[in-house]
Amino acid sequence: AWSRTERGRFRLLLWEQHMTSPVSKKLTRALKSQISVDIEHAKRKMTDLQSRVYTKWINARLKELARQRRAESSSGGKAAVRLCNDFLFDLRDGTVLINLTEAVAGKQLPVNTSDNKHSHIANIQEVLQYLDSLEIEVTANLAILINEGNETATLGLVWKLITFYNHKQLGREGFDVTLRRQLLSWCQNYLMSYRSYGVEVTDFGSSWKDGLAFVALVHRFKPDLMDIDRAKERSPNDLLSDAFQTAHEEFHVEPLLLPEDLELFPDKGQGTFNNRNMHASIGTAICSF
Repeated sequence: AWSRTERGRFRLLLWEQHMTSPVSKKLTRALKSQISVDIEHAKRKMTDLQSRVYTKWINARLKELARQRRAESSSGGKAAVRLCNDFLFDLRDGTVLINLTEAVAGKQLPVNTSDNKHSHIANIQEVLQYLDSLEIEVTANLAILINEGNETATLGLVWKLITFYNHKQLGREGFDVTLRRQLLSWCQNYLMSYRSYGVEVTDFGSSWKDGLAFVALVHRFKPDLMDIDRAKERSPNDLLSDAFQTAHEEFHVEPLLLPEDLELFPDKGQGTFNNRNMHASIGTAICSF
């Protein structure tokens, strides 16, 4: 009779033979390929979401700038503010980016209106040089990447502008990469008393998916506008729609997310998809409150 060790070695040998068979290798490759496709599909959805959120945020700032310019028009008007439809394309010539920088940092920069690649890159470089003076880190070839519509580079630059703007709104100067952690801590402190209602914020992903945290955030500032006691009886879609609409009407918060956007995130207890696009999208929306 074989010992336990010998039986284990025999089973391992059979498993190795099975895994090295041509059929098994083909199945393994197919499985790995499908997993890779699923992961890339999920990442693409998150990046698309981040692009939509950033476009809405950009337009919210540009609308503020347009209102400011209309108010100042009697004293010699400035150029009209063009809104952003596809920010990867619309930021390429640098003119929208210059307006966005003025809206975010209050600095009016010169615009090169010539319609050629060299002038477009010069406009972007003008913005980057100013951001560098604010101690916002930018890379040497960033102007070229943005002019070429590089998605990663453009998303990264807009995130830095969002971070700077939010710090400025909070009364801080300069750029601080710890904003996300500070924002999470702020949410946890403000919503600590809502744990009995099922609200527990641990991240900028699954903690917000069921809508309870958004409802609690509105309730925290305007208790008469949200029925927190019956919130758990309602669907996530209803809660999110109600919270976003109320925040827009009462606090003039631009709705950066749609209820269906939150369906991309994992449910509570199923782990957090560690994707910076997801965290950036939720974090940007929370910063607007």
